[in-house]
Amino acid sequence: MVKKSQSKIGLALMMIGTLLVCIALFLFLYNLYIGYQADKTIDHVLDNIENIEVDNDDDFPIVEIDGYEYIGYLSVPSIDLTLPVMVEYSDEGLNIAPGIYSGSILEDNCVIAGHNYSRHFSQLKYLDEGTEIIFTSFSDISYHYEIAYTEVLQPSQIEEMCEGDWDLTLFTCTTGGSSRYTIRCDRTS
Repeated sequence: MVKKSQSKIGLALMMIGTLLVCIALFLFLYNLYIGYQADKTIDHVLDNIENIEVDNDDDFPIVEIDGYEYIGYLSVPSIDLTLPVMVEYSDEGLNIAPGIYSGSILEDNCVIAGHNYSRHFSQLKYLDEGTEIIFTSFSDISYHYEIAYTEVLQPSQIEEMCEGDWDLTLFTCTTGGSSRYTIRCDRTS
């Protein structure tokens, strides 16, 4: 009698374990798919940016592509990363490209949020202090920065993300999403 109830419990636990593995596999594949879609969208936006003509009298012309507004693009030459930057951050927009979370490039207090996708900000955690980051507006005005400091903040530390004497801050979720990997940069030119 005890063996029958133990085998029923064992069978139930095995079924639950199998279900959980299937759910984890689905979530893993779904995240890969979303990252792949984001990669394709970035390529599309970057291809369109190259063909856009803007009014060069405006230091920061805003360009609309597929219903989203972009203000320029970020480059990290050391890892061959180029990403368009949306005028403002939104949950929907982050699936496509990084966006300005707060502040402004012109006021030297810009905070840019991006997803931890392979072609977005996932490689930022491997960058060293002194690494060059460039923001370029669509009128070809470039702002050069250097990584001065990195830190990990909790999602509740919103004020800490936006305060400080940093000219540019980039942030993304850590693996698993429990914290925010944050890069603080000083402007060099």
